[in-house]
Amino acid sequence: DPVILAELTGRTVVADRIRIKAKNSVVLALRDAETGQPDGWARVLWPITQDKASKVVERAQRRGQRIQTRPLHAGLMMQWGELASDPQLAAVYRVALKEGLIEAGDQVLRYNPLRRLVVRHGDTTVRLSTQANPVALPLDWALIEDGVPLPGRLDSGAHPQIAVQRFVGDTDLEDTRDLAATRTVGAALATLHRAEVPNALRGCLSSREPDPREQGAAHVEL
Repeated sequence: DPVILAELTGRTVVADRIRIKAKNSVVLALRDAETGQPDGWARVLWPITQDKASKVVERAQRRGQRIQTRPLHAGLMMQWGELASDPQLAAVYRVALKEGLIEAGDQVLRYNPLRRLVVRHGDTTVRLSTQANPVALPLDWALIEDGVPLPGRLDSGAHPQIAVQRFVGDTDLEDTRDLAATRTVGAALATLHRAEVPNALRGCLSSREPDPREQGAAHVEL
């Protein structure tokens, strides 16, 4: 409810993305209601997770950032803050800033709170993740060698939670009927599906595939 969010946070925001962990937390990506731009994160915490909340505030204060907290009804607690104070992404965000890979005012392309942030920095796209992905870089190389038209990684993989690629494209096919662009993308996807993944990577990729039965059971429990 945008009205309630505005009352709680003091900002005119809407919930752009919601992730629920039953009896644990509800995490929200906030978007400015007027500009449509990402405007930070918020989460509602059950009592069982509130001890960690105070530690998050202490760490943010040491970095000169502000995370706001207020109690809600039924023993719940709400926290919110700016993108740079994301409890799980703040550390890797600082690394990217220090290395000059991103700047504070960069355009946010995608934000999944407490998981990943993708920004455009000049002619590059920079992806920040809470978890390292050791498969991403060798998979990129393997697919490019097989003719898949990927932007290509520009980083060495020295920071496993950060991926840097060239920024390509100027069209979102969800918003436009560009038949030539659609055909180009279709051909690229066909090339991807035909690609031969090296045996050394196949095991890693198959182990990352989610079990649909486990996913279904989790949604039923939720």
